[in-house]
Amino acid sequence: MSPVEEAILQDNTQRGARAFLWFKIVIVLCIVVGVLAFGILKVVGADFMSNESAPVAMGAVILMLAMGFASFLLCISFCVQWVCWMSWLYHAEKNLRTETSTKFSPWGAVICTALPYVGHLIDYFIIKDLIKQTDKVLGNVPDENENPKSKVNYLNGYLVMAILAGVVSVVKDSPFVMGSSFIFGIVAMVLFLKVFSEILSKEKALFKQYEEKVLRQKVDQVLREREIEKAASQIQEATYEGSNAQAKENLKK
Repeated sequence: MSPVEEAILQDNTQRGARAFLWFKIVIVLCIVVGVLAFGILKVVGADFMSNESAPVAMGAVILMLAMGFASFLLCISFCVQWVCWMSWLYHAEKNLRTETSTKFSPWGAVICTALPYVGHLIDYFIIKDLIKQTDKVLGNVPDENENPKSKVNYLNGYLVMAILAGVVSVVKDSPFVMGSSFIFGIVAMVLFLKVFSEILSKEKALFKQYEEKVLRQKVDQVLREREIEKAASQIQEATYEGSNAQAKENLKK
């Protein structure tokens, strides 16, 4: 089969765009739920926390209903985002392995990212390897006007914020600590989103480079076929002329 009959590397940009969109939706809903929870705490106050029989203000009831609805939307969005993310990750690893090697196999990356508690920490190493190997294939040279370490700093910042969010949440069960953990978690997601955006840009460039390579191979193949046809035609003409010359010689004899 011709090496250009079918492109091995698949277009993964649409999967990435969906995962990116749902990631943003999850972040927004997390913020909404957090704000509503803070509002409920402010409206209800410490009296309700110490005395569950205390009357609840109508405003608190409305906030609770809104928080319940927002939490439901958050759960649905999180499930959709998780499926989109794992689908993108699997194909990103698979595509990259057609051009180079990666530390994580496609299924290995999916299994690692799905691990409870530690999956989001392993994502740091998965994404770091994807960035490194994609740059290697693209042959990227850092722009003099751009800080090449900026995206690495975002990724490192994500890891730090994710660890802080997990550690702080188990230190002490208090509104202040839980609020701090929530803020660290939101910052971690925003930083990860910035890194994810960079990865999607690199992946798009990788697929464009692959398409150009396939196109060049097709052009080269067409040119080779034309050269072969031309050579065959010349041979045929030479054979025909030789046959005619031989026939004339025979007639003269």
